[in-house]
Amino acid sequence: MCLGGLATSGLPEVHFARVRGSGRLVFVLLRGGFDGLAAVAPTFDPDYYDLRRSLAVERDGLLELADGFALTPGLGPLRDFWDRDELLVLHAMAIPFRTRSHFDGQAVLETGLADPSGSADGWLNRLLQIMEGERSGIAVAAGMPRSLMGEGPVTTWSPAELGVVDDAYLDRLHLLYRSDPALLGQFEAALGMLDVGEGAEAMSTGDGARGDGVLGDGVVGDGVLGDGVLGDGMAGSDDPTGGGMTGDDPVGEGMAGPDEEAPPTPRRGGRASPESLFRATARLMTAPDGPNVAAMEFSGWDTHANQGRVGGNLDRQLGRLAEGLAAFREAMGPEWQGTTVVVMTEFGRTARPNGSGGTDHGTAGAGFVLGSRVAGSRVVTDWPGLSDRALYEARDLAPTLDTRAVLKAVLAGTFDLTGAQTDRVFPGSGGVRGLWELMA
Repeated sequence: MCLGGLATSGLPEVHFARVRGSGRLVFVLLRGGFDGLAAVAPTFDPDYYDLRRSLAVERDGLLELADGFALTPGLGPLRDFWDRDELLVLHAMAIPFRTRSHFDGQAVLETGLADPSGSADGWLNRLLQIMEGERSGIAVAAGMPRSLMGEGPVTTWSPAELGVVDDAYLDRLHLLYRSDPALLGQFEAALGMLDVGEGAEAMSTGDGARGDGVLGDGVVGDGVLGDGVLGDGMAGSDDPTGGGMTGDDPVGEGMAGPDEEAPPTPRRGGRASPESLFRATARLMTAPDGPNVAAMEFSGWDTHANQGRVGGNLDRQLGRLAEGLAAFREAMGPEWQGTTVVVMTEFGRTARPNGSGGTDHGTAGAGFVLGSRVAGSRVVTDWPGLSDRALYEARDLAPTLDTRAVLKAVLAGTFDLTGAQTDRVFPGSGGVRGLWELMA
Protein backbone atom coordinates (compact mmCIF):
# COMPACT_ATOMS: atom_id res chain seq x y z
CA MET A 1 0.00 0.00 0.00
CA CYS A 2 1.44 3.29 -1.07
CA LEU A 3 0.48 6.22 1.11
CA GLY A 4 1.89 8.97 -1.00
CA GLY A 5 2.67 12.57 -0.22
CA LEU A 6 2.41 12.96 2.74
CA ALA A 7 -28.22 28.99 11.62
CA THR A 8 -30.90 27.08 10.19
CA SER A 9 -32.68 30.02 8.54
CA GLY A 10 -34.94 29.00 5.68
CA LEU A 11 -35.19 25.36 6.74
CA PRO A 12 -38.10 23.65 8.42
CA GLU A 13 -37.69 23.26 12.16
CA VAL A 14 -36.46 19.72 12.59
CA HIS A 15 -35.23 18.13 15.79
CA PHE A 16 -32.83 15.21 15.99
CA ALA A 17 -30.89 13.55 18.73
CA ARG A 18 -27.10 13.60 18.85
CA VAL A 19 -24.47 12.79 21.37
CA ARG A 20 -22.86 16.10 22.21
CA GLY A 21 -19.23 16.15 21.20
CA SER A 22 -19.50 13.07 18.98
CA GLY A 23 -18.24 12.90 15.42
CA ARG A 24 -20.25 13.40 12.26
CA LEU A 25 -20.11 11.58 8.96
CA VAL A 26 -21.40 12.54 5.50
CA PHE A 27 -21.46 9.84 2.84
CA VAL A 28 -21.64 11.21 -0.72
CA LEU A 29 -22.54 8.69 -3.41
CA LEU A 30 -21.86 9.70 -7.02
CA ARG A 31 -24.31 7.50 -8.89
CA GLY A 32 -23.29 6.37 -12.35
CA GLY A 33 -19.58 5.65 -11.83
CA PHE A 34 -17.25 8.62 -12.38
CA ASP A 35 -13.94 8.42 -14.23
CA GLY A 36 -11.23 8.27 -11.57
CA LEU A 37 -8.42 8.50 -14.13
CA ALA A 38 -9.86 11.82 -15.30
CA ALA A 39 -10.33 13.17 -11.78
CA VAL A 40 -6.93 12.05 -10.47
CA ALA A 41 -4.37 11.57 -13.21
CA PRO A 42 -1.32 9.29 -12.64
CA THR A 43 0.98 11.35 -14.85
CA PHE A 44 4.01 9.38 -13.64
CA ASP A 45 2.71 6.18 -15.23
CA PRO A 46 4.52 5.62 -18.55
CA ASP A 47 1.34 4.27 -20.17
CA TYR A 48 -1.02 7.03 -19.06
CA TYR A 49 -0.82 9.31 -22.10
CA ASP A 50 -0.83 6.57 -24.71
CA LEU A 51 -3.77 4.83 -23.03
CA ARG A 52 -5.96 7.87 -22.36
CA ARG A 53 -5.33 9.50 -25.76
CA SER A 54 -7.99 12.18 -26.31
CA LEU A 55 -8.84 12.33 -22.59
CA ALA A 56 -5.27 12.75 -21.31
CA VAL A 57 -4.35 16.14 -19.86
CA GLU A 58 -0.87 17.58 -20.10
CA ARG A 59 0.93 17.78 -16.80
CA ASP A 60 1.10 21.56 -16.76
CA GLY A 61 -2.71 21.68 -16.95
CA LEU A 62 -3.17 19.64 -13.76
CA LEU A 63 -2.87 20.37 -10.05
CA GLU A 64 0.07 18.41 -8.67
CA LEU A 65 -0.45 16.48 -5.43
CA ALA A 66 2.31 14.01 -4.65
CA ASP A 67 4.16 11.05 -6.19
CA GLY A 68 3.11 12.00 -9.72
CA PHE A 69 -0.64 12.17 -9.04
CA ALA A 70 -2.53 15.31 -10.01
CA LEU A 71 -6.08 16.65 -9.80
CA THR A 72 -8.05 17.83 -12.79
CA PRO A 73 -8.45 21.63 -12.58
CA GLY A 74 -12.17 21.33 -11.84
CA LEU A 75 -11.26 19.85 -8.47
CA GLY A 76 -9.22 22.92 -7.60
CA PRO A 77 -11.26 23.72 -4.44
CA LEU A 78 -9.99 20.44 -2.98
CA ARG A 79 -6.44 21.76 -3.04
CA ASP A 80 -7.16 23.82 0.07
CA PHE A 81 -8.22 20.65 1.89
CA TRP A 82 -4.94 19.08 0.76
CA ASP A 83 -2.90 22.02 2.02
CA ARG A 84 -4.66 21.79 5.40
CA ASP A 85 -3.85 18.06 5.72
CA GLU A 86 -7.56 17.25 5.45
CA LEU A 87 -7.73 15.24 2.22
CA LEU A 88 -7.22 11.57 1.37
CA VAL A 89 -7.22 10.82 -2.35
CA LEU A 90 -8.12 7.17 -2.93
CA HIS A 91 -7.14 5.43 -6.16
CA ALA A 92 -7.43 1.99 -7.73
CA MET A 93 -10.27 1.45 -5.26
CA ALA A 94 -13.28 -0.79 -5.86
CA ILE A 95 -16.14 -2.60 -4.18
CA PRO A 96 -15.53 -6.30 -3.47
CA PHE A 97 -18.06 -7.49 -6.08
CA ARG A 98 -16.59 -7.46 -9.57
CA THR A 99 -19.40 -6.09 -11.65
CA ARG A 100 -20.06 -3.34 -14.13
CA SER A 101 -23.76 -3.16 -13.31
CA HIS A 102 -25.10 0.02 -11.73
CA PHE A 103 -27.69 -1.94 -9.79
CA ASP A 104 -25.21 -4.43 -8.35
CA GLY A 105 -22.47 -1.88 -7.78
CA GLN A 106 -24.67 0.56 -5.91
CA ALA A 107 -26.24 -2.24 -3.87
CA VAL A 108 -22.84 -3.51 -2.73
CA LEU A 109 -21.51 -0.04 -1.97
CA GLU A 110 -24.61 0.94 0.01
CA THR A 111 -25.11 -2.29 1.94
CA GLY A 112 -21.40 -2.69 2.68
CA LEU A 113 -21.55 -6.39 1.84
CA ALA A 114 -19.68 -8.50 -0.69
CA ASP A 115 -22.81 -9.57 -2.56
CA PRO A 116 -25.62 -7.35 -3.92
CA SER A 117 -28.34 -9.68 -2.66
CA GLY A 118 -26.99 -10.04 0.85
CA SER A 119 -29.14 -7.56 2.79
CA ALA A 120 -31.82 -4.89 2.46
CA ASP A 121 -30.37 -2.59 5.11
CA GLY A 122 -27.42 -0.27 4.65
CA TRP A 123 -24.09 0.12 6.38
CA LEU A 124 -24.89 3.66 7.54
CA ASN A 125 -27.97 2.39 9.32
CA ARG A 126 -26.01 -0.44 10.94
CA LEU A 127 -23.56 2.22 12.11
CA LEU A 128 -26.41 4.07 13.82
CA GLN A 129 -27.56 0.84 15.47
CA ILE A 130 -24.22 0.16 17.15
CA MET A 131 -23.51 3.74 18.22
CA GLU A 132 -24.00 4.45 21.91
CA GLY A 133 -26.33 7.16 23.18
CA GLU A 134 -28.72 9.23 21.13
CA ARG A 135 -28.06 9.14 17.40
CA SER A 136 -29.84 9.75 14.11
CA GLY A 137 -29.26 9.95 10.37
CA ILE A 138 -30.64 12.03 7.54
CA ALA A 139 -30.77 11.52 3.79
CA VAL A 140 -30.54 14.71 1.77
CA ALA A 141 -32.49 13.13 -1.06
CA ALA A 142 -36.02 12.69 -2.34
CA GLY A 143 -36.22 9.18 -0.93
CA MET A 144 -34.33 7.02 1.51
CA PRO A 145 -31.10 5.67 -0.03
CA ARG A 146 -30.27 2.06 0.66
CA SER A 147 -27.23 3.03 2.74
CA LEU A 148 -29.56 4.43 5.43
CA MET A 149 -32.31 1.81 5.31
CA GLY A 150 -32.79 -0.23 8.44
CA GLU A 151 -34.04 -0.08 12.01
CA GLY A 152 -31.95 2.91 13.09
CA PRO A 153 -33.59 6.36 13.43
CA VAL A 154 -33.45 8.15 10.08
CA THR A 155 -35.32 10.80 8.14
CA THR A 156 -35.13 12.49 4.73
CA TRP A 157 -35.01 16.09 3.60
CA SER A 158 -34.96 17.55 0.11
CA PRO A 159 -35.79 20.79 -1.66
CA ALA A 160 -39.05 20.82 -3.51
CA GLU A 161 -39.29 21.09 -7.26
CA LEU A 162 -41.82 23.93 -7.39
CA GLY A 163 -40.60 26.87 -9.39
CA VAL A 164 -42.14 30.31 -9.19
CA VAL A 165 -45.73 29.73 -8.02
CA ASP A 166 -48.28 32.54 -7.76
CA ASP A 167 -51.20 32.85 -5.37
CA ALA A 168 -53.78 32.07 -8.03
CA TYR A 169 -52.19 28.71 -8.70
CA LEU A 170 -52.13 27.89 -5.02
CA ASP A 171 -55.77 28.90 -4.72
CA ARG A 172 -56.69 26.47 -7.48
CA LEU A 173 -54.78 23.69 -5.73
CA HIS A 174 -56.61 24.48 -2.51
CA LEU A 175 -59.96 24.14 -4.30
CA LEU A 176 -58.84 20.85 -5.77
CA TYR A 177 -57.68 19.37 -2.46
CA ARG A 178 -60.35 20.67 -0.11
CA SER A 179 -62.72 17.77 -0.80
CA ASP A 180 -60.20 15.36 0.69
CA PRO A 181 -59.50 16.16 4.37
CA ALA A 182 -56.32 14.08 4.54
CA LEU A 183 -54.84 15.58 1.37
CA LEU A 184 -55.94 19.06 2.35
CA GLY A 185 -54.17 18.71 5.67
CA GLN A 186 -50.96 17.67 3.93
CA PHE A 187 -51.27 20.53 1.46
CA GLU A 188 -51.74 23.13 4.18
CA ALA A 189 -48.85 21.68 6.17
CA ALA A 190 -46.67 21.90 3.08
CA LEU A 191 -47.59 25.53 2.54
CA GLY A 192 -46.34 26.25 6.01
CA MET A 193 -42.89 24.95 5.07
CA LEU A 194 -42.62 26.36 1.57
CA ASP A 195 -41.10 29.65 0.60
CA VAL A 196 -42.58 29.74 -2.86
CA GLY A 197 -40.93 33.03 -3.76
CA GLU A 198 -37.38 31.81 -3.42
CA GLY A 199 -37.47 28.18 -4.44
CA ALA A 200 -39.59 25.93 -2.30
CA GLU A 201 -38.24 23.55 0.26
CA ALA A 202 -40.05 20.56 1.71
CA MET A 203 -39.32 17.86 4.16
CA SER A 204 -40.24 14.22 4.25
CA THR A 205 -39.76 11.76 7.08
CA GLY A 206 -39.16 8.04 6.79
CA ASP A 207 -38.97 4.99 8.94
CA GLY A 208 -35.97 3.48 7.27
CA ALA A 209 -37.86 2.77 4.07
CA ARG A 210 -38.48 5.54 1.54
CA GLY A 211 -40.55 8.18 3.34
CA ASP A 212 -43.85 9.46 2.12
CA GLY A 213 -43.23 13.16 1.69
CA VAL A 214 -45.44 16.15 2.13
CA LEU A 215 -47.23 16.18 -1.21
CA GLY A 216 -46.37 12.84 -2.69
CA ASP A 217 -43.21 10.86 -3.14
CA GLY A 218 -40.68 12.58 -0.90
CA VAL A 219 -41.17 16.18 -2.05
CA VAL A 220 -43.60 18.30 -4.01
CA GLY A 221 -41.90 17.59 -7.31
CA ASP A 222 -40.21 14.53 -8.75
CA GLY A 223 -37.21 14.45 -6.45
CA VAL A 224 -33.93 16.25 -6.22
CA LEU A 225 -32.07 13.49 -8.07
CA GLY A 226 -34.12 13.27 -11.22
CA ASP A 227 -37.36 11.35 -11.59
CA GLY A 228 -37.00 9.38 -8.40
CA VAL A 229 -33.89 8.73 -6.37
CA LEU A 230 -31.64 7.47 -9.13
CA GLY A 231 -32.17 10.02 -11.86
CA ASP A 232 -33.41 9.76 -15.41
CA GLY A 233 -30.82 7.53 -16.95
CA MET A 234 -28.69 8.24 -19.96
CA ALA A 235 -30.38 8.50 -23.30
CA GLY A 236 -28.93 5.99 -25.70
CA SER A 237 -26.86 4.14 -23.07
CA ASP A 238 -27.23 0.93 -21.16
CA ASP A 239 -27.60 2.80 -17.90
CA PRO A 240 -30.91 1.84 -16.29
CA THR A 241 -30.26 3.43 -12.92
CA GLY A 242 -29.58 6.98 -13.52
CA GLY A 243 -27.11 9.55 -13.89
CA GLY A 244 -27.48 10.08 -17.56
CA MET A 245 -25.60 13.07 -18.77
CA THR A 246 -28.27 13.81 -21.35
CA GLY A 247 -31.21 13.46 -18.97
CA ASP A 248 -32.20 15.50 -15.94
CA ASP A 249 -28.86 16.18 -14.40
CA PRO A 250 -29.04 17.38 -10.77
CA VAL A 251 -25.63 18.96 -10.83
CA GLY A 252 -26.54 21.38 -13.52
CA GLU A 253 -25.91 20.34 -17.11
CA GLY A 254 -26.35 17.70 -19.70
CA MET A 255 -23.52 16.28 -21.74
CA ALA A 256 -23.69 18.45 -24.82
CA GLY A 257 -20.62 18.98 -26.92
CA PRO A 258 -17.23 19.04 -25.20
CA ASP A 259 -16.78 22.72 -25.96
CA GLU A 260 -20.35 23.82 -25.34
CA GLU A 261 -20.90 26.29 -22.55
CA ALA A 262 -22.83 24.80 -19.64
CA PRO A 263 -26.15 26.45 -18.85
CA PRO A 264 -26.34 28.21 -15.50
CA THR A 265 -27.63 26.28 -12.52
CA PRO A 266 -31.21 27.32 -11.87
CA ARG A 267 -31.73 29.34 -8.74
CA ARG A 268 -35.52 29.27 -8.62
CA GLY A 269 -37.29 26.02 -9.41
CA GLY A 270 -35.46 23.23 -11.23
CA ARG A 271 -32.73 21.18 -9.62
CA ALA A 272 -30.84 22.38 -6.59
CA SER A 273 -27.11 22.97 -7.03
CA PRO A 274 -24.58 20.82 -5.13
CA GLU A 275 -23.46 23.91 -3.22
CA SER A 276 -26.98 24.67 -1.99
CA LEU A 277 -27.51 21.04 -0.97
CA PHE A 278 -24.21 20.92 0.90
CA ARG A 279 -25.01 24.15 2.71
CA ALA A 280 -28.44 22.83 3.64
CA THR A 281 -26.84 19.63 4.94
CA ALA A 282 -24.48 21.67 7.10
CA ARG A 283 -27.37 23.68 8.55
CA LEU A 284 -29.25 20.49 9.37
CA MET A 285 -26.23 18.83 10.99
CA THR A 286 -25.27 21.86 13.07
CA ALA A 287 -28.81 22.51 14.29
CA PRO A 288 -29.53 21.78 17.96
CA ASP A 289 -29.61 18.01 18.29
CA GLY A 290 -28.73 17.64 14.60
CA PRO A 291 -28.02 14.21 13.06
CA ASN A 292 -24.72 12.36 13.43
CA VAL A 293 -24.85 10.85 9.97
CA ALA A 294 -25.96 12.17 6.57
CA ALA A 295 -26.20 10.57 3.13
CA MET A 296 -26.13 12.60 -0.08
CA GLU A 297 -26.25 11.43 -3.66
CA PHE A 298 -25.73 12.99 -7.07
CA SER A 299 -26.39 11.34 -10.40
CA GLY A 300 -25.03 12.29 -13.81
CA TRP A 301 -21.65 10.51 -13.72
CA ASP A 302 -22.24 7.89 -16.43
CA THR A 303 -20.06 9.58 -19.06
CA HIS A 304 -20.40 7.35 -22.12
CA ALA A 305 -20.05 10.30 -24.51
CA ASN A 306 -18.51 13.78 -24.75
CA GLN A 307 -16.72 13.53 -21.43
CA GLY A 308 -14.24 16.22 -22.36
CA ARG A 309 -10.91 17.22 -20.83
CA VAL A 310 -10.02 20.38 -18.91
CA GLY A 311 -13.05 22.66 -18.99
CA GLY A 312 -15.17 19.91 -20.49
CA ASN A 313 -18.38 18.42 -19.19
CA LEU A 314 -16.96 16.08 -16.57
CA ASP A 315 -14.40 18.61 -15.38
CA ARG A 316 -17.12 21.23 -14.84
CA GLN A 317 -19.27 18.71 -13.02
CA LEU A 318 -16.38 17.78 -10.74
CA GLY A 319 -15.89 21.49 -10.17
CA ARG A 320 -19.43 21.93 -8.89
CA LEU A 321 -18.94 18.96 -6.58
CA ALA A 322 -15.69 20.41 -5.23
CA GLU A 323 -17.29 23.83 -4.73
CA GLY A 324 -20.07 22.12 -2.79
CA LEU A 325 -17.58 20.37 -0.53
CA ALA A 326 -15.76 23.64 0.15
CA ALA A 327 -19.08 25.34 0.90
CA PHE A 328 -19.97 22.54 3.31
CA ARG A 329 -16.79 23.01 5.32
CA GLU A 330 -17.41 26.75 5.45
CA ALA A 331 -21.03 26.31 6.52
CA MET A 332 -20.10 23.84 9.25
CA GLY A 333 -17.97 26.47 10.95
CA PRO A 334 -16.46 25.23 14.24
CA GLU A 335 -18.50 22.03 13.88
CA TRP A 336 -16.19 20.99 11.04
CA GLN A 337 -13.93 19.67 13.78
CA GLY A 338 -14.85 16.03 14.18
CA THR A 339 -16.63 15.86 10.81
CA THR A 340 -15.65 13.48 8.01
CA VAL A 341 -16.94 13.43 4.42
CA VAL A 342 -16.55 10.35 2.20
CA VAL A 343 -17.06 10.57 -1.58
CA MET A 344 -17.40 7.26 -3.46
CA THR A 345 -18.93 5.81 -6.61
CA GLU A 346 -20.02 2.29 -7.57
CA PHE A 347 -17.25 1.70 -10.15
CA GLY A 348 -14.65 3.43 -12.28
CA ARG A 349 -14.57 3.72 -16.05
CA THR A 350 -12.64 2.01 -18.83
CA ALA A 351 -9.02 3.04 -19.04
CA ARG A 352 -9.28 3.71 -22.78
CA PRO A 353 -11.74 6.22 -24.24
CA ASN A 354 -14.53 4.84 -26.40
CA GLY A 355 -15.44 6.05 -29.87
CA SER A 356 -17.84 8.68 -28.51
CA GLY A 357 -15.33 10.71 -26.58
CA GLY A 358 -16.34 9.10 -23.31
CA THR A 359 -15.65 6.05 -21.17
CA ASP A 360 -17.69 2.95 -20.42
CA HIS A 361 -18.40 1.02 -17.23
CA GLY A 362 -15.18 -0.10 -15.56
CA THR A 363 -13.93 -1.50 -12.26
CA ALA A 364 -11.49 0.40 -10.03
CA GLY A 365 -11.71 4.14 -9.67
CA ALA A 366 -11.08 7.03 -7.30
CA GLY A 367 -12.68 8.55 -4.23
CA PHE A 368 -12.03 11.08 -1.48
CA VAL A 369 -12.09 11.37 2.30
CA LEU A 370 -12.15 14.90 3.72
CA GLY A 371 -12.15 16.00 7.33
CA SER A 372 -10.41 17.28 10.41
CA ARG A 373 -9.61 13.78 11.64
CA VAL A 374 -7.65 12.76 8.55
CA ALA A 375 -4.08 11.88 9.55
CA GLY A 376 -2.45 14.12 6.96
CA SER A 377 -3.16 14.56 3.25
CA ARG A 378 -1.93 11.76 1.01
CA VAL A 379 -2.71 9.67 -2.05
CA VAL A 380 -3.80 6.24 -0.86
CA THR A 381 -3.20 3.52 -3.43
CA ASP A 382 -1.39 0.34 -4.28
CA TRP A 383 -0.92 1.44 -7.85
CA PRO A 384 -1.36 -1.47 -10.30
CA GLY A 385 -0.12 0.28 -13.43
CA LEU A 386 -1.74 0.94 -16.79
CA SER A 387 0.19 -1.42 -19.06
CA ASP A 388 -1.85 -3.84 -21.14
CA ARG A 389 -0.78 -6.67 -18.85
CA ALA A 390 -1.72 -4.73 -15.72
CA LEU A 391 -5.25 -3.79 -16.78
CA TYR A 392 -8.14 -5.75 -15.28
CA GLU A 393 -9.64 -7.95 -18.00
CA ALA A 394 -7.55 -5.97 -20.52
CA ARG A 395 -9.76 -2.88 -20.18
CA ASP A 396 -10.02 -1.43 -16.65
CA LEU A 397 -7.83 -0.03 -13.91
CA ALA A 398 -7.21 -3.04 -11.67
CA PRO A 399 -8.68 -2.94 -8.14
CA THR A 400 -6.14 -3.02 -5.33
CA LEU A 401 -7.95 -1.10 -2.57
CA ASP A 402 -11.19 -2.33 -0.97
CA THR A 403 -13.78 0.34 -0.18
CA ARG A 404 -14.49 -1.40 3.14
CA ALA A 405 -10.85 -1.03 4.26
CA VAL A 406 -11.23 2.73 3.88
CA LEU A 407 -14.69 2.95 5.44
CA LYS A 408 -13.66 0.92 8.48
CA ALA A 409 -10.83 3.36 9.15
CA VAL A 410 -13.14 6.34 8.65
CA LEU A 411 -15.68 4.99 11.15
CA ALA A 412 -13.01 4.15 13.70
CA GLY A 413 -11.43 7.60 13.40
CA THR A 414 -14.67 9.58 13.33
CA PHE A 415 -16.65 7.75 16.02
CA ASP A 416 -13.89 6.04 18.04
CA LEU A 417 -15.14 2.57 17.10
CA THR A 418 -13.16 -0.61 17.60
CA GLY A 419 -12.20 -2.98 14.83
CA ALA A 420 -14.80 -5.45 16.09
CA GLN A 421 -17.49 -2.79 15.85
CA THR A 422 -16.57 -1.90 12.28
CA ASP A 423 -16.81 -5.60 11.40
CA ARG A 424 -20.43 -5.47 12.61
CA VAL A 425 -21.09 -2.52 10.31
CA PHE A 426 -19.65 -4.53 7.42
CA PRO A 427 -20.66 -8.18 8.06
CA GLY A 428 -18.46 -10.80 6.45
CA SER A 429 -15.51 -8.41 6.18
CA GLY A 430 -13.38 -9.93 8.94
CA GLY A 431 -10.59 -10.63 6.46
CA VAL A 432 -10.47 -7.00 5.33
CA ARG A 433 -8.11 -4.95 7.47
CA GLY A 434 -9.12 -1.38 8.11
CA LEU A 435 -6.50 1.17 7.11
CA TRP A 436 -6.44 2.60 10.62
CA GLU A 437 -3.37 4.73 9.91
CA LEU A 438 -5.39 7.01 7.61
CA MET A 439 -7.22 8.68 10.49
CA ALA A 440 -5.85 10.55 13.48
